[in-house]
Amino acid sequence: MPEPVVLANTPRGSVAHTHPQGLAKLLAPWQRRQGLIGGVLWVVLALPFFRELLQAQMWSHMVLQLPALALCGALMASAATPDDHTPQHPWNAHGMTGLCFCALVLTLSMVPRVLDMAVTDATWNACKFIGLTLCGMAWRVSWRPAAWVLQGFFLGNVLPMMAVVGYLYQDTPLRVCNAYGLQDQQRTGLLLNTLVGVVAAVWLWQVLRATSAEEVDAQEVGAVVPTHGAQQMRCSTLNGVSKDSRQRRL
Repeated sequence: MPEPVVLANTPRGSVAHTHPQGLAKLLAPWQRRQGLIGGVLWVVLALPFFRELLQAQMWSHMVLQLPALALCGALMASAATPDDHTPQHPWNAHGMTGLCFCALVLTLSMVPRVLDMAVTDATWNACKFIGLTLCGMAWRVSWRPAAWVLQGFFLGNVLPMMAVVGYLYQDTPLRVCNAYGLQDQQRTGLLLNTLVGVVAAVWLWQVLRATSAEEVDAQEVGAVVPTHGAQQMRCSTLNGVSKDSRQRRL
């Protein structure tokens, strides 16, 4: 059985630096479990008891149920792409199509009229379940190929829109949703603004962490290359000395 290929300047045997095929075999069982967990959670959310419980209040509807449905889609999509390297498709180059679809679904989910229809109409509620599940799947296969620039562009459009909706819910003296009260609406606006701040802080922390890690790797590579060159020069010098000694003996 061939040993996993370990890259230079990485700890020997490190899982993150082994051969991609070995990493895929190692992660495949866990990602299949993620798909199973996502499917079970989706069924639980679709049960009448839990569905009505989460939709009884506006804050639990928007801050708990909607993200939970998107999370189910992301977990189920991980089972469809069991390896760590998400395949690139022409229709989703750099994750642009998938992220645009996510932005569209999230925008429609925050419209007050859509929230009212999802509570009162079973067809709209089913469309909400399907749309947010597909949104989570699209995010799962598009987020990593998008890289930092497109991720920032996506969040730079979605998060300010969520903040505006949150301030609208929090500061307006009128009910914007007929299915929910004014105090529930104001509580939802506060939680939406808090969620925006948390998501932005987590993403910025990941960017700074990845940037600092890349700088450390570049410094390590720069320190190894001169050492390797010095070793080559030393070997060539020793070879030259040995050749001269053999010529003198002859």
